[in-house]
Amino acid sequence: MTKIEILNGDITKLKVDAIVNAANKSLLGGGGVDGAIHRAAGHKLLEECQTLNGCETGQSKITKGYNLPAKFVIHTVGPVWYGGNKNEREMLKSCYHTALTLAKENGVKTIAFPAISCGVYRFPLEEACAIATETVKDFISNDDSFEKIIFIDINEEIINLYLDLSDINSRCQKLPKIKPQDFKWGGGFKNSKEGETPQFPYVIYTENVLEWVRCYYKLELIMPNYVEYVNNADFRNKKFKNYSRNDILNLLTYYIRQDRFCEGLLAGKIKSGEVTELVDRLHEITKG
Repeated sequence: MTKIEILNGDITKLKVDAIVNAANKSLLGGGGVDGAIHRAAGHKLLEECQTLNGCETGQSKITKGYNLPAKFVIHTVGPVWYGGNKNEREMLKSCYHTALTLAKENGVKTIAFPAISCGVYRFPLEEACAIATETVKDFISNDDSFEKIIFIDINEEIINLYLDLSDINSRCQKLPKIKPQDFKWGGGFKNSKEGETPQFPYVIYTENVLEWVRCYYKLELIMPNYVEYVNNADFRNKKFKNYSRNDILNLLTYYIRQDRFCEGLLAGKIKSGEVTELVDRLHEITKG
């Protein structure tokens, strides 16, 4: 089972098989983590990078570590944040996925990641850290190639976000499962007696559903910007199997909160089995 660690420190000093460099497209060095890695590795790293013909956003390339304690450096190019409508989230996810794939292909067992795109590329910190942890957890849920994966940064705010996200995962694991039969319809024209005004159908949720909703609130899983999130084109075009933890939490929040205005919305999603599938998927990607 892969161990995940969160460290506050200098990535260039880690003795691991590979460290990941938040590079630019040229791969020829820059500021921040990129510059620090090039300085610590020495000029031979630049010489090797000059032979790689750059790298596209969301992709990764590998070099030797040279003067670094790490054997390899995996260079990945994160997206610049333009507001979230230029496929930035998928490109950032691709950075982590391609880096892990390249690491696996080269026999890497221990690897460390900085917070990609969180500096001058202006990616919102909380969302970037969430994408990082979700992508890594999703990868290792289907692959046991790695012994240890480290998230490391010198920015205390970023470290605290990683720790908070770890706490969210543990809370997601506590969310109970729910069954399609956990509600029924009340009222209706067929149930009215002669001379009585017919009742329109209304939802009767079982205690299991009511307790599930209470638990959702108690675990503080309600997402604040759920309407904007689920109406975003990036989310609407996703397939269920690609849903992240944030996707699922925002969608479940939408069903719970909007049920106040559209009675039966949550019931319909429970009856169809969608809520059951969402909770199962949530448990799967937040375990460990």
